Amino acid sequence: KHAYLVKPVTAVRVRHGTNDPTPWPPEWPAGENPMPGAILDYYLPADAKGAVTLDVLDAAGKVVRSYSSNDPALNPHPATDMAAYDKVCQQRPTATYCGLPLYWPAKPLVLSTKAGMHRFAWDMRYEPLPVANIEDAGDEGATGAVPHATYDDVNAPWAPAAVYTVRLTVDGTSYTQPLTLKMDPRVKTPAAALMQVAALSKEMYDGAMAAHAAYVQARDLAAQLDKLSGPDVSAFKAQVESLAPAPMAGRGGRRGGGGRRGGPGGDTVTLVAASSAMMGAAMGMQGADVAPTDRQVAACASARKLGAAVMPKWSAVKTRLAAFNAKRRAAGQPEVTLPK
Repeated sequence: KHAYLVKPVTAVRVRHGTNDPTPWPPEWPAGENPMPGAILDYYLPADAKGAVTLDVLDAAGKVVRSYSSNDPALNPHPATDMAAYDKVCQQRPTATYCGLPLYWPAKPLVLSTKAGMHRFAWDMRYEPLPVANIEDAGDEGATGAVPHATYDDVNAPWAPAAVYTVRLTVDGTSYTQPLTLKMDPRVKTPAAALMQVAALSKEMYDGAMAAHAAYVQARDLAAQLDKLSGPDVSAFKAQVESLAPAPMAGRGGRRGGGGRRGGPGGDTVTLVAASSAMMGAAMGMQGADVAPTDRQVAACASARKLGAAVMPKWSAVKTRLAAFNAKRRAAGQPEVTLPK
């Protein structure tokens, strides 16, 4: 009579599909592996009235990864309607997946709201950076391809081995189960080295997410300031734009556009530059479960400096915003606000 979340079996952090660089032809007989990641099964006794969500929480109760039945999905998708997607590629050759054989991509995982048993999978990664367009979310350069089972690379670090909590929410009621995530037993890297990778990756990831969130707020603030007038508005908008310039045409993509103000030779570090550098440093350590190299540690140090340089400037913008609004309030003029 009620929704039910099955207690997951122990998940093992194994990299899926390492058949580099080109898969066997699709007509070759082959077995089918389970979907990669931590397998999560749930049951709905009836169609859900609203969205279904599935969250993975760490030991402190912080959400590590969140999924919703309302998450945007690519439609059409080559794995579900290859003919329709082929037409997309004919009209727009640069679209996601169009640079790959269309029999490579796996079917997208979607949280179902329908009655019955359902299977989902957590890819054992942190929440990736949001993308402005779902068409930018695919894997433009797949490696380790498997016919009909090539999953998108996730632009986020691996979650460390630990005990997590899976939370299913249906029509306002939540159900939880513990999930144990273990390392690949073939990995013989000392625990200290694995802890170093996990700590550096998390530090860079957190910094990248904070800078990205600041960039989104800054662009919203700039759009609000565009609707106002006055010398104080122009000066304030220039300060905001110096930290969060609008994306350059053709540079949106998965990581956003814009790096240093003014292009080559510019010396004002932007929020996007800091976010990209920190996420890049984190992702540079995700290819293997080994101790970080000196070059990777140096990349983290460099990215850390970018974040340390730009985030105080963003704090100064928020401080100035309070004074800016107070002045406009006293003059009976409309104020601007930061999105949450």
